[in-house]
Amino acid sequence: MSGRRVLVIGLPESGKTTFIAAFWHVAESEEVGSALRVKQLIGDRAYVNRLREAWLRCEPVGKTLPGNETVVRMLLEDRATKNTSELLLPDIAGESFRDQWVHRRWTKSFDDLVGSSDGVLLFVHPNGVSEPLRIETVNSHASEIREARTGDSGPNTGNQTNLSESPAIWDASCAPTQVQLVDLLQFLLWRKQQRPLNLAIAVSAWDLVRTTAGSPRDWCAARLPLLGQFLNSNPQRVCVGYFGISAQGGELPRDAVRLRAFTHASQRLEVVADGVPATHDITLPVQRLGICDER
Repeated sequence: MSGRRVLVIGLPESGKTTFIAAFWHVAESEEVGSALRVKQLIGDRAYVNRLREAWLRCEPVGKTLPGNETVVRMLLEDRATKNTSELLLPDIAGESFRDQWVHRRWTKSFDDLVGSSDGVLLFVHPNGVSEPLRIETVNSHASEIREARTGDSGPNTGNQTNLSESPAIWDASCAPTQVQLVDLLQFLLWRKQQRPLNLAIAVSAWDLVRTTAGSPRDWCAARLPLLGQFLNSNPQRVCVGYFGISAQGGELPRDAVRLRAFTHASQRLEVVADGVPATHDITLPVQRLGICDER
């Protein structure tokens, strides 16, 4: 793990900031025996403590706004091996990643982060997935638009959409989530050139889908099939692991009272992965990001 840098990415409101708050608590408090331990924090301690305090009070930690990004660096130690690593957690606004898709460019500072990173932790929120439209649905809407414009409504089926207003012009930011995510990964692969990409897919708010999703890999295959197909077709370029992460432990404010009742706040965390029992160790995705290094 020596020298490893992990880059956290994800579209708006995908759970990145809550993860950083919970990660800092677990790594610093040492409540979870298997977790990586913080030896040194480099950066804005007040910032991560502010996130942590909101998280401990079971209050929303907020979201990172464009132009207000913060880079957190932690020197971590593996308790078992005593190996150390430098963890780079840039808390970058989700809108910045969406702008990469829309405008086809990224900043020089972000390019430097990508170039120096050894692994990527990509967050997806179950409630934030914009589904693609099937071809037959698009064709049906197109037919209704033509009818509205020509005044030829044809037979009234009772299922026609009210199109009295002009249809909105397509906006790239409204593209399906899986399309935007694949594009983000293609940007990263272009930057990495011939080096394989260590990737962890983190399904945040796992408590919302744990009873129906099967595994995080199964959830991605069902909800983001294009992303799964892209990763499966590039095994030599991407080494991927799938994780379900419940960094809050429930929905706020509905579950706040229950969550505050835990003796140790880390007990409300849940992390699941293939071949690993469910754990409170939110540092697990970082620990397991080295599968490409073992080739």
